[in-house]
Amino acid sequence: MTRTVLKIAFAVALVVWTVLLVRPTPQEITAELLEWSDILPLLVAKTLHLTGYAGFAGGALVLFGRWRWWVFGGVAVHAILGEVGQYVGNLWFATGRQGCVRDVLIDWTGMAVGCGVWWVGKQLTARRRPSA
Repeated sequence: MTRTVLKIAFAVALVVWTVLLVRPTPQEITAELLEWSDILPLLVAKTLHLTGYAGFAGGALVLFGRWRWWVFGGVAVHAILGEVGQYVGNLWFATGRQGCVRDVLIDWTGMAVGCGVWWVGKQLTARRRPSA
């Protein structure tokens, strides 16, 4: 795949992620999840936050060359705006979602993980190249 196609896929994934973050949560689904163990839905949701933003951060650093840190910063701001969108959406439309500072911190932790994986990958590929 070309880098342009991957950049488009990155943008589409970010749009889909945004829609999933701010869409209303039907009360039936919320009630269904509460019937399980209390920890399972929370663990799944927070793991999605962490891994999703790790992927976005890693993708930004790999795909966007000299713009990588601008895109990385945009993803960090996206984490904040996603939670603000959930909070405001619930105020205006009673969506059943609520913004949470903890989720932003989890998102940023995921971004740090993605950044760390990118850095390790960069170090490993630099060692494989013969020096001139």
